[in-house]
Amino acid sequence: MKSVSAALKAHLAQETTTLCTLWKITRQDGAVFGFTDADHDIVFGGTTYLAATGYSPTNIQTTAALNVDNLEVVSVLDSSTITEADMMRGLWDNAAVDIVMVNYVDLTMGALNLRHGMLGQIKTGRTQFTAELRGMTQGLQQPIGTNAFPACNADLGDARCTIVLGPLTVTGSVTGSVTGLVSAMAFIDATRTETNSTVSAAITGITQANPAHITAPGHPFTNGMDVTLSGVSGMTQLNGYTGAIGYIDANTFSVAVNSTAFTAYSDGGTATQAVASEYFQGGVLTWTSGANAGTQIEVKNYHPNVISLALPMVGAIALGDSYSLTPGCDKLLTTCNTRFANVVNFRGFPFVPGDTALLGGP
Repeated sequence: MKSVSAALKAHLAQETTTLCTLWKITRQDGAVFGFTDADHDIVFGGTTYLAATGYSPTNIQTTAALNVDNLEVVSVLDSSTITEADMMRGLWDNAAVDIVMVNYVDLTMGALNLRHGMLGQIKTGRTQFTAELRGMTQGLQQPIGTNAFPACNADLGDARCTIVLGPLTVTGSVTGSVTGLVSAMAFIDATRTETNSTVSAAITGITQANPAHITAPGHPFTNGMDVTLSGVSGMTQLNGYTGAIGYIDANTFSVAVNSTAFTAYSDGGTATQAVASEYFQGGVLTWTSGANAGTQIEVKNYHPNVISLALPMVGAIALGDSYSLTPGCDKLLTTCNTRFANVVNFRGFPFVPGDTALLGGP
């Protein structure tokens, strides 16, 4: 049941009315915007409703069933209030919407509440956009309860996961920012060397030769595989080297380095496979400077030094742009246990029988 003042009710009953609708949109960042289909701006309830942009709403369809209310609004893109860039950044996603009707000649009559909901799908064109308004019954369309899947259904760092992301968050600042450009979806940061690789071998000897021969008894590497060298004493010039190896035998491989003038090898060192790493895959990157400052985007793929994003950025990525980045999680039990030591909070069901067991019968 809708309530309305006696004065506005009497006005609604007249043959000729002076009515308009007001849209109040509150984004999740707290910004408030008002729009009206009147031919002039209206100040009502402390909010200024702008007539400049204009909009054309469809009829509001409501049924006695629990169907989601159906309403769309078409309006123009206005650089002063609504921009395509802000929409692409997700600033308008799930914004709260309140629609009321007033008598623009006498605002003291109060308002008739028409609809409350949130913005759903937004489509943008060259000069206009179409926004879907989802009513409060939209929440009834969402599944309730927990589905039994092998993978964890918590997000890394949320209240159910309990992992504190602060110590795991890395930043691209003066010495660690965008150092190379690949595309609107990928960039290079030469300081990003994190990896999950555990394929490694201990080094016991390195020759002063061209190419250098490295002894690593029982190494798991094959010809052409990229490895990274670290922890070498004596021949420290090889620390940090990454490149393809030449397979010699089960205990020795070569690297394309002329080490004849290097310091003689002393001891220690590890050769680690330099592989495409999922360390940041599925993580969240937040731009802290540049044209995309404040925008968050999921990481699609990560290789040491190269970060690929899930979607193209609206603003151009530029050299020196800084960011903060949290690692991702593949939501598997082994990852939760070995990488995060958080298996006590694992929210999946890894031991549920698969379809074969369920359908196989006794």
